[in-house]
Amino acid sequence: MVNHPHDEFYLAYGKALASWALIEDNLCNVFCIACKMAPFGGLGRAIFFSGRSFATRADLLSAVIPLSPFESDHQEFLKAILKKARQFSAGRNAIAHGIPVNLHSHDESYTGPKVKEGRTSWESGGIGIDALLMAQINFNSLAEIIEQAVFPSAQREEYLLRVQALPNEAFVRG
Repeated sequence: MVNHPHDEFYLAYGKALASWALIEDNLCNVFCIACKMAPFGGLGRAIFFSGRSFATRADLLSAVIPLSPFESDHQEFLKAILKKARQFSAGRNAIAHGIPVNLHSHDESYTGPKVKEGRTSWESGGIGIDALLMAQINFNSLAEIIEQAVFPSAQREEYLLRVQALPNEAFVRG
């Protein structure tokens, strides 16, 4: 197999998006449990993923948290998780709706391919490989916390601290 010079960039690009998908899948499990539905069954997943945007899915989960069987401190923990996911969604949107380009202006040094907004794809800036790798790390960290969030836990305080320690932007080191 021939390696393209930009394979590392595209691998980071794909991994960041896959990590975001894990966040949404884990939030779906929280939604199902909050609604007293089987997390791996059809109905809860059909409802959750019927929303065509993350904002709609987040709104669905936000609406059911206060009505869920979770204790109030657990509900506050879930709200903190959802807040962080909403913050990270801006980074996810920039990646998912951007255009991978390999252009650079003649007055700047070349720094490799970037993900850029379509209307500004010819301008400097963009999301490079380092930012994609950082987003993947942050998305994976949040996905792991969400996975644990459905279980009643004496470690909830520790997980809440981990959520709060995550940066507010996907591309920033925590």
